[in-house]
Amino acid sequence: MLTGPRRVVLGGTLPGGETAPGEAGGRAALLDAVWAVRWGRTEQIPRVVQLLRQMPELVVETNIDEAGAAVRTWQVEGARWLPVFTGVAQLAAHGVAVGRGDQNISYGLVSGRELLEQVWPQLPRGTGLLLDPAADHVLPLPPLAGVAPDEIALPRQRTTN
Repeated sequence: MLTGPRRVVLGGTLPGGETAPGEAGGRAALLDAVWAVRWGRTEQIPRVVQLLRQMPELVVETNIDEAGAAVRTWQVEGARWLPVFTGVAQLAAHGVAVGRGDQNISYGLVSGRELLEQVWPQLPRGTGLLLDPAADHVLPLPPLAGVAPDEIALPRQRTTN
């Protein structure tokens, strides 16, 4: 359990107008599981979380000020999301896709374990993860019990027909 705030290792600044080389690493199994979920196999969500936890390096965009670096989250229609990228190339593609390709983008590097056990739990209650937002395989991981850490998870709502 953490006793203080988690610091993200500053990975660098992606220069505006440049793209990053592709990373391979352990992405293949993760992307297979992501595609399975996207194709409707929601029982694969725990596998996605497990494979995320095993990733040696993930990328998060950061805001840097005099206090240091903090992860950057988005507020979309009342929901808060932490965009997480499986590599610097995905962050660069996202920057281009949202019209920020000519801007410097600061980013940090975290392991999947650090992301799920240290970074995500410190975010506001109800924050979800958005995996590779500019990619064809984009996957939201909602802040629901059983997916998100208990500290920030929202209870699942049961619906009846």
